[in-house]
Amino acid sequence: MKTLCTLVSAVLTPVAVAQPDFSAVDRAVEALLEREERLPGAAVLVADREGVLHEAYFGGYDRETVVPIASASKIVAATAVMTLVDDGRMALDAPVSTYLPGVFDEETAGPEKAALTIDELFSMTSGLPADGRPARFVNDRGASMRDAVLGIAREIELEGEPGGGFRYGSYGMHVAGHAAETVSGKDFESLVTESVCTPLGITTIEWDAFGETENYWPAANAEASLPDYARFMRMLLRRGELDGTRVLSEAAVESMFEDRTADQRRARAEAGESAGGWGYAFGMWVEQRDDDGNSTRVSSPGLFGFTPVLDLEDDYVAVFMVTGLRNRIAGDIREILGAIDDAMAEARD
Repeated sequence: MKTLCTLVSAVLTPVAVAQPDFSAVDRAVEALLEREERLPGAAVLVADREGVLHEAYFGGYDRETVVPIASASKIVAATAVMTLVDDGRMALDAPVSTYLPGVFDEETAGPEKAALTIDELFSMTSGLPADGRPARFVNDRGASMRDAVLGIAREIELEGEPGGGFRYGSYGMHVAGHAAETVSGKDFESLVTESVCTPLGITTIEWDAFGETENYWPAANAEASLPDYARFMRMLLRRGELDGTRVLSEAAVESMFEDRTADQRRARAEAGESAGGWGYAFGMWVEQRDDDGNSTRVSSPGLFGFTPVLDLEDDYVAVFMVTGLRNRIAGDIREILGAIDDAMAEARD
């Protein structure tokens, strides 16, 4: 069988009465690799607040494997920006022109774009369009973030009213990311490293998955190993702290989890349209909510299949690592994540 699997068990959460049985998870990953022979490998990690519950590697993947994580970059970038908010150096409701004079102000971007807030830019509600194919400016490796943001200011027009609609794309995060550069006095990769990675002992999250650049593309350009990314996610699960190190305040993390598109769904429901479906928070999808609208499951899946999930209701992290095309293997990913859900539920029963 084209599979090499290593399992690691750790301390269970207090609510669990038995070690979860993840054998169905491993079988689902093995079946994926047997069918998709071009995939070099895969890996899966499940953890709770106390530690790793399951860690398995298949094919050519091991604990040292680093892969591009595409849109799973967004939640990491959002966390770095939120550290500046937490420190009082940026404000979520501040116009981005506050931080980008001469780059994204009324003169360069026009009054409407200059008034966009950091919160709108990082929650896809700014009115800026979804990415084209290819996305203009943001994936120009020969440019700087400043160059890219100047291009967005001058040439990318709003497609909707700020705060009035959701459009999934990179432009808003790029603008806010460069604002974070100017506030911190650091390039974006250094900001992420110093504010998030180094405090957590993370060494493999870097912002050059597609080649060296100074145009760091907060929405898509990171790479990571599975153990490092899972440490980052556990910090968020623990509301900003891990192993005695606090990266964000609890209030800041809870703010990140808030669904910024809830009002839009309510408006659609009042107009007789379906109010279901995923929402979007600060750099992450909201997959599920409770009856009061609070996020209970958030995620940040990437184009190549790398999929991190935070189950806030059942208090665990799941990260599936693969490098393929997500659309082709979407059913397999759902099966793998579903098997994790089942294993965690059975352990609690």
